[in-house]
Amino acid sequence: MRLFLLLPVLALMIFINSACTSAAEIAVADKWQRFDSEISPRLAYFKTPGAAVAVVDNGKLVLCKGYGLRNINKKLPVDERTCFQLASISKFILALTAGTLVDSGALDWNIPAKRYYPQLDLSDAKVENQATLADLLSHQSGLKSFDGDDWSAAGYNKTEILARTKYLQLANFRTRAQYSNVGFLLAGEAVGGAYSSTWEQAVTDKLFKPLKMSDSATHSTNPAYLSTHSNFAKHYTFDFCKKVNTPEPMTNFDPLGPAGTMASTASDMSKLLLMLTNGGYYDNQQILRSSTITDIYTPQIINTYGGPEGFSNGNNGLGCNSYLFNNQTVVEKDGVLNGTCSVISLIPATNSGIVVLCNTDMIDFRGAVRELFLEYVLGSTGRNLQEINYFTPWRIESGSSVSY
Repeated sequence: MRLFLLLPVLALMIFINSACTSAAEIAVADKWQRFDSEISPRLAYFKTPGAAVAVVDNGKLVLCKGYGLRNINKKLPVDERTCFQLASISKFILALTAGTLVDSGALDWNIPAKRYYPQLDLSDAKVENQATLADLLSHQSGLKSFDGDDWSAAGYNKTEILARTKYLQLANFRTRAQYSNVGFLLAGEAVGGAYSSTWEQAVTDKLFKPLKMSDSATHSTNPAYLSTHSNFAKHYTFDFCKKVNTPEPMTNFDPLGPAGTMASTASDMSKLLLMLTNGGYYDNQQILRSSTITDIYTPQIINTYGGPEGFSNGNNGLGCNSYLFNNQTVVEKDGVLNGTCSVISLIPATNSGIVVLCNTDMIDFRGAVRELFLEYVLGSTGRNLQEINYFTPWRIESGSSVSY
């Protein structure tokens, strides 16, 4: 009799719980619909031709969408499968790939990189024999900021650049963060050595394939890739004199490899976000141990960028950097090349993340959407971050003090 009397109560409890769950889901959906509605006005304000955005919140995909045009003259739209050069987000992907090899025991962050790449040849024998993969991935190998980049611009190939690293003067080994693309080229060779193959094969086998990132590539200018991916964003920059977006040639970053040569889409990058915000799992398969993800995010050395709130110091992790926003850690990697820019930002405490891919090298839209996302997840800082960081030149251009 008591069980019979309890049945209506249990049914009511289930109904209330279901209603509450539905209400919560509706509130989340409404929140990200509002976020979605705020993107296009920023696209127009910052004269950005097109962009693709993916957002994960609480480990679930809440937005994956294209905005604007991938080709202005042909009026072709951006969608979630439009391909973009990732630029320096490639560095983060290399570090994640290295993490899978750490998990398998094929690689150790803190063993000298020369064990995995015996041809490593630096101007200082001590650094050459002591520098680890962690040193290379966190920009503290002693290689100076952007030293050697001009070799790529001058047309040297990867082999020729590797043969010349011994001529680069070193300074501040493990005492100062110095942004080195050549350092990531060397890190790529070490990752390839640990995998008994190439870094390209390691990225493909360990990340792209298990994450089903079928529209991604290790080399964005590979003719075979371009021939099968016509949905590729054309590159632009905004000419403040002519007041129009003008085409920019695609940068061939292949000589510096994993420092900036990869390509992907919002759809594919959303899968990376889902893996990173679900403890290293994707589609019920463990891609990375959660402890390894934490190791990659962990600060290795102070850098000079403290995030959009303008703090004097942030930190370099492995292939990424981090800073505090409303007292919560944000892990991030951004990138820019001729006519394109990108950013991936993650909030470990809320299992949230965003990817923004743009076909302009004017970084303001990218930053404005990233900051909007941070405020949607972590709340307002009480400061007009977008006005502080981005608006002045665009207000001059628009002749208005109104943001959007």
